[in-house]
Amino acid sequence: MLPAKSFYMIRHGQTEHNIASIAAGGETDSALTEEGRLQPQLLAPYLKNLEIKPSKIFHSSMQRARHTAEFLNKHLNLELEEVHDLREHEIGDWAGQPWEVIGPKITKHVTPPNGESSMQFVARIQAAITYCLEQTEGPPMMVCHGGVFFGLGVMYDVYDSITHINNCQLHYFQPYNHHPYFPWKINQFVTNGDVFEAEDTPFCATKLEKKP
Repeated sequence: MLPAKSFYMIRHGQTEHNIASIAAGGETDSALTEEGRLQPQLLAPYLKNLEIKPSKIFHSSMQRARHTAEFLNKHLNLELEEVHDLREHEIGDWAGQPWEVIGPKITKHVTPPNGESSMQFVARIQAAITYCLEQTEGPPMMVCHGGVFFGLGVMYDVYDSITHINNCQLHYFQPYNHHPYFPWKINQFVTNGDVFEAEDTPFCATKLEKKP
């Protein structure tokens, strides 16, 4: 599995495909909307106030992640590195189809025609996240995709839990050794006026039920 090291992870800002509710996947380089460009710029000033600072920013090779990372880095001035394998799940012939059609198929681990199987995708992102964790002493920040969060859940057999990740909402993963199968305590950050607060996610290890 992944090295037991803390890290930040954030989904890119809103894209053209997001507002149309159609699938982009790892082959379609959907651009950020005006709102998607604004989201990371509004979040960026808060990041400098994080109690635990990120040490470096890694982002996928897709423009929606790269541009989000560049906006987020405005006040941090950290080194940026592109990691191709942090890209979204390659969904082959399903690209461009409505999410309401293909979402249930992905949840059931149906392999997309001419795309990656669930296990191929998970193996790819596991290697990519491990690479990022091994490059820094402090916690890195990874700017990636909703599918990467979902795939991380699949990695630990909680694939029904890590879903519906909001665009440009920061998450902090901490090693957690007191759960039988999911070793991560996960906080999501919310803004409340001038306050930047962390709260447990619904899929945090402290909230997940043990599998029967």
